[in-house]
Amino acid sequence: MAKSMFPDIRIQVTVIDDDYDPDDPNFDSDPVASAGPDQYLVRDAGGGTVLTLDGSQSYALDGDDLSYQWEIVSAVPGSAPTLTSPTATSTFVTGNILAGAYTFKITVSDPSDHATSDEVVVWVVDVSTQPRLLDGCYVDTGCVIAFALSGVPPTATVQSLVVLHKVAASIGGNAAENTVLAFSSPGTAMPWRPDPALDLRASFVIKLSVSVKIGTTQLLLQAASAEFKLAYSFAYQGLSWSDCSAACGSGVRRRALACTYVAGAETSPDVSSSAGTTATLGQCAAVLGYQGRPATSRVCFEKPCGSTGWRSGAWSTCSQSCGVGARTRLVECVDTSGSVVADSLCSQADRPAAQEECNLGQCSDLEWYYSTWTSCSQPCGNTGTQRRRALCRERATGLLVPYSRCVGASASPGAQETTVRECNRRTCEPFYYLAGPWGTCTKACGPDGTRKRSLQCVSAVTGVETDFELCDEAGAFPVSQEEPCNRHPCQAAMYSVEVSTWSSCSAPVTGRPCGVRNRTLSCTTRHG
Repeated sequence: MAKSMFPDIRIQVTVIDDDYDPDDPNFDSDPVASAGPDQYLVRDAGGGTVLTLDGSQSYALDGDDLSYQWEIVSAVPGSAPTLTSPTATSTFVTGNILAGAYTFKITVSDPSDHATSDEVVVWVVDVSTQPRLLDGCYVDTGCVIAFALSGVPPTATVQSLVVLHKVAASIGGNAAENTVLAFSSPGTAMPWRPDPALDLRASFVIKLSVSVKIGTTQLLLQAASAEFKLAYSFAYQGLSWSDCSAACGSGVRRRALACTYVAGAETSPDVSSSAGTTATLGQCAAVLGYQGRPATSRVCFEKPCGSTGWRSGAWSTCSQSCGVGARTRLVECVDTSGSVVADSLCSQADRPAAQEECNLGQCSDLEWYYSTWTSCSQPCGNTGTQRRRALCRERATGLLVPYSRCVGASASPGAQETTVRECNRRTCEPFYYLAGPWGTCTKACGPDGTRKRSLQCVSAVTGVETDFELCDEAGAFPVSQEEPCNRHPCQAAMYSVEVSTWSSCSAPVTGRPCGVRNRTLSCTTRHG
């Protein structure tokens, strides 16, 4: 870089305030009022929100005793804030504090009735509407999760973490306890398509964490929805059973199925479902497959056709989930009262079979379906796991079928893949932020002075500086790197006057009773 051809020039400015003389008993200055910097806080969900107003930075240059008067300039409609000590240097604000912006004013006066005022704005932030699922939330159609925030300053940066938490344990399922659904910025309504592999027998809760950042201030709000269960928009419904097909001996009862549109509570029975599937039942089949499909027939026995007869129970589940297996049923000899009697009293030639072959179709028509892996249960250590759920479905149609059909058959679709795996198996090293000393303030006075300090992320185990990302991932307590300083008015109070002692009296002058003596005055800033 070329050296400047001009020499360095230093300019010294001397400011003389003729009105400021601390030795003058008549000197009187106006007090300086300070209500403190604007504040940001989270509303107490229990209604116990308390604000603190601090006027201790107010002062008088001439050292006069000051009196204070706090007042409410503006408040959120419907709220009822109350100043507990309106004439004290500092005061609490209690009462019904709703979310929003409040403005308070402090007036500081001295014995000479000189007074100045200052205002402070307090922002109270809250989750005004708890997270909830909007109407029309179903596994097959999708959902919308909505919530609302109140009192957020327009300059704030907002991020929302939405987590699905399983409350009730599933029966034989392996879904994770927590699943992150979204990490987004300010939106308060987000679409969500539930994973079909979620356990519909479990109860769930939507947990919400919202980070609100204003300058160097960061607020954390948390909320949760009410418990809910997930369902499909369609559901099978079994209609009334028919009479037994046989007046005596073993017969069959049958019933038709209907498909209920849950969202509209509309039921369309199909009394001829045995002959073919209607469009309505086709919707249930398309959405649900065989999940929740009720049986359409069952064995019945009114009475024996003679003094005794064979009564047959319902068939058991097939011993194989697919392919050829066997099923059994209970066969008993009963009399006309329905009481069980010795088998020898019934005709052995008419005895029904107690076991038969069953064939659930080729297993090659089935396949495993897996949900996505969940987030790792631990950030570090020796216990972190990820989980997913395994379901069984038809290869051709993609319809989900009972889990048992893919398990234990001789011609199954292959071994089920793992549904649990290790993750984040590493040593947990706690980390923390280490702040250096504060630097010099950028301004001696005025509204925008700031000072900064260095920041390091340090391992508590090794004491060695490391990447900031590790502190963020470990959830280390945040430390500010910048803060306001010297934010007071630039006026006479920023200067001090030094006065020397009087010199000796000069020789008397003709016509005057005495001579003259002198002293010097110098005005300097408080910072030299």
